[in-house]
Amino acid sequence: MRTLFIALLLFCVGTAYTSAQAGLPKSPPTDFTPCAIPAGGCTEPWGALQSRTVILTCGGNTCPVTVWFKARIACVGGANFYDLSIGWVDAGTTGWTCGSCMNATQVIQAVTQQLLQLNPPLWGAGTGPNPDECRTTYRAQAGGCWIQGIYPFYDGAPHIPESYWWVPCGGEVCCVRPWQVCNRFGAYIATPTGPGAASGTPECPAPPQPNGTCYSVCSG
Repeated sequence: MRTLFIALLLFCVGTAYTSAQAGLPKSPPTDFTPCAIPAGGCTEPWGALQSRTVILTCGGNTCPVTVWFKARIACVGGANFYDLSIGWVDAGTTGWTCGSCMNATQVIQAVTQQLLQLNPPLWGAGTGPNPDECRTTYRAQAGGCWIQGIYPFYDGAPHIPESYWWVPCGGEVCCVRPWQVCNRFGAYIATPTGPGAASGTPECPAPPQPNGTCYSVCSG
């Protein structure tokens, strides 16, 4: 199974996120196209765009953020793979208090972990591990480069309220990471089981970028 995971990740072919570009997009995203990863012959299509609010903690700060994502079940090599694709993260109008102690990689990993630990799972009741069972058939993907920004886009005039976002940037960079989810006494515990595998454009655009810096999230 581990060999299958590695082969699938290395074979991953990235496609453009519809909202991705170098620098902060002038308008917040409204939809996105997940990366193309091997899916097998019994794959469900990507589900509709969804959102969940999760709580991140960092440096004594508590940060509610809304994560926009899509999910699907893919059948590869006779096993069901549970795929999650992160579109963007909205920290709302209260400000990004966790931004001072979490980098882009940590933000994407933290929201991914929170989503994988939801009960019932994103893929429906009964799709999670059984009690005392661990499953390694989870794949989380996101744009390989992300930027922190404020909307409405700054055009020389103040806008109140402002909303703090993390959005993909940098073109056709895609990152796929394998995860394990365990059922411990009815609670799901999600942990990454390997590094992210990047595809598409090999590197994020070099700084400086307009309105912020495009950071890689496919390391660590």
